[in-house]
Amino acid sequence: FEEITGQASLAVKYTGPISPLTEGDLQATIFLNNSNITLENTADTISNVSGKIMASLNTLSWEGLKGTLKNITYTLDGKLQDFKEPAVQTTLSSQNLSLNTHFKK
Repeated sequence: FEEITGQASLAVKYTGPISPLTEGDLQATIFLNNSNITLENTADTISNVSGKIMASLNTLSWEGLKGTLKNITYTLDGKLQDFKEPAVQTTLSSQNLSLNTHFKK
């Protein structure tokens, strides 16, 4: 991405020992609302981006991420599990598209 503008909020929760942090439970959620993403090397912008991105110590997930590109609204849901041996499962959909994929390292 070249530039991201708009509104976001962040909620972070950690429960556990101060050291080492990896033994605790970390939960972070980013809520995007009416954001815009300018794509690098193009003049295109994904507009009206909203949804949430959640992270923990070993998982990254995205839920209800919606955005409009060239007058088409897309929705993205999915997750990446196990940063050491990554597995990704995601769905991209629009009015005329439904794409599901799952892959591992």
